[in-house]
Amino acid sequence: MTTGTPGEKADTRPHSESATAPDTAVPSDEHELRQEIEQTREQLAQTVEHLAEKADVKAAARAKAAHATQRMKRPMPMAAVAAMLIAGYLAMRRWAKR
Repeated sequence: MTTGTPGEKADTRPHSESATAPDTAVPSDEHELRQEIEQTREQLAQTVEHLAEKADVKAAARAKAAHATQRMKRPMPMAAVAAMLIAGYLAMRRWAKR
């Protein structure tokens, strides 16, 4: 890595050596190792699926459009209808006085 404070030596170790988690222990037998590999594969698959979903712009646009359509289909709240009727009544009264 090249980031760090001035005067600090850059980490030139390969990625596998420098990025190990402190709580990661090497499995002692083959069965544990296979379980760990399978768990890592599942986590990687979930991460890839999540990234693919975030990168799918068309699907995100379709979802937003569907959400907006559903919002427009909801009935208008009674207060909004009342406010529109009052505003219309006041506008007609003002227009009639001219």
